[in-house]
Amino acid sequence: MKKSILLITISLSQTIFAQITHSPDDSAITKSPVKGDISKVYDYPDQMPRFSKGILGFRDEFQKAIDVSAVETGNNENILKGQVSFIVERDGSISNIVATGKNPAFNTSVIKAIGSINGKWDPAIHKGEIVRSRFVLPLTVQKNK
Repeated sequence: MKKSILLITISLSQTIFAQITHSPDDSAITKSPVKGDISKVYDYPDQMPRFSKGILGFRDEFQKAIDVSAVETGNNENILKGQVSFIVERDGSISNIVATGKNPAFNTSVIKAIGSINGKWDPAIHKGEIVRSRFVLPLTVQKNK
């Protein structure tokens, strides 16, 4: 079945990834034991997490996974907007996927799509340690009528 998506725009992702970061070499990263609280989630770590295939690869995987054909829109609207956030764990997996937007069916589709994406993340690094971090993406999806 053909996907009903014409366009996916992940805005602000270029702003997030346009920042200059300096990756410490692997010898500077503490693998274990961790000094701080391992349950803490960082919103602004020194180095943000990165998808193994890059942000464009993540967008492509999301585009393949999302199915908005059953999402009802009103007033001849064909643009769905929302925001998705999730936690990138220390092992590169993701958890706590939350989608917010005006359309509950779209939010459900986004959560399902993000959860089904194969591929690991390179976790965030803060003060030389691998940490849990929150990743937030605004979404705009154009639906075929």
